[in-house]
Amino acid sequence: MEEIQTNTEKALKEMNKILRLKAEHYSLTFKTDIGKVVMDDLKSMTALSSLSGNDMMDVNVNVNPSDLMFIREGQNQVIRYIEMLIKFYGENK
Repeated sequence: MEEIQTNTEKALKEMNKILRLKAEHYSLTFKTDIGKVVMDDLKSMTALSSLSGNDMMDVNVNVNPSDLMFIREGQNQVIRYIEMLIKFYGENK
């Protein structure tokens, strides 16, 4: 039982180390002047209505409104993920 706990703790430490490194990379990338411009561009493309297309989508795709809302949520989730990693890095340097 003690061996399982030790292995679990080692695995959690390794996962935390990997997350911190990934968060550092995202933070260093998006905290630059160019990174901020890119993030602002990504946000502006998804800030519109969930029912309207944007530059992140192929203009030739024919999508119904409910599917478009799911697509938009996926786009916004990517932005939230990046922001979460930046915040995590700032709090766990």
